[in-house]
Amino acid sequence: MKNFLKKFTFEYKHQKALTDFKVKMQRLYNLGDDELKYVYITIQTKYEKKKDMLTLSLFVIALATIMNVWNKFFTFIKMVFEYTETLSGNYYDVVKISIEISFIIAASITVVVLAYVLKTMKDIRELKKKITMIESVIEERK
Repeated sequence: MKNFLKKFTFEYKHQKALTDFKVKMQRLYNLGDDELKYVYITIQTKYEKKKDMLTLSLFVIALATIMNVWNKFFTFIKMVFEYTETLSGNYYDVVKISIEISFIIAASITVVVLAYVLKTMKDIRELKKKITMIESVIEERK
């Protein structure tokens, strides 16, 4: 039990990260010059692509915000209310289901977009760390 709880301490996480770093650096030191250049170029290309995709995603989100996409969502809900008021009878269930479906769709889209942006940011951070490690190895070889 004590070992399990130890995994959540800062010292344990720091030690594990340091061990992983040393293993990765040793792998990079063991690569030949050509292979190291190939790995560097490949990771640099992935990094630039991820950065471009994140920029594009944030631009699309900003554009959607400027175009007031959520206003269309609320306008749809308002139309559902107005339509059901014109009908005779008890259409409370129709309104309730329409609103629930609308909120589920809106929340799902928001969560998916947010998850994508956060995942891309994490990938960019990891790629930048790898690039810095490779650059460190290249500098030491000079």
